[in-house]
Amino acid sequence: MKYCYVDSPIGDLLLAGDESGLSLVGFPEGAMRREPDADWVCDESPFVAVRAQLREYFAGERKTFDLPLRLSGTEFQVRVLEELQRIPYGETASYSEIAERIGRPRAM
Repeated sequence: MKYCYVDSPIGDLLLAGDESGLSLVGFPEGAMRREPDADWVCDESPFVAVRAQLREYFAGERKTFDLPLRLSGTEFQVRVLEELQRIPYGETASYSEIAERIGRPRAM
């Protein structure tokens, strides 16, 4: 896994993944702190498009992202992540709405 950091208006962000896709966007500081694993390699090259699209987003010039993602987790978690990607810019969805959309209305 490769990683780098990017400055943003909401603080530094940790990006992780590889040439096949983005696996993680995390905060390297604060309560939800995420650090690179010991075997990760610092390399900005896989994140050129990610960094550009994040800059555009924070500048108000982008409302959707066009990036390859490497989703991971249980089958349920991946289905939730896929459904979250379908929420249009400026809209919200509750957890129960997401659960209903993926056919798991009792998931809580």
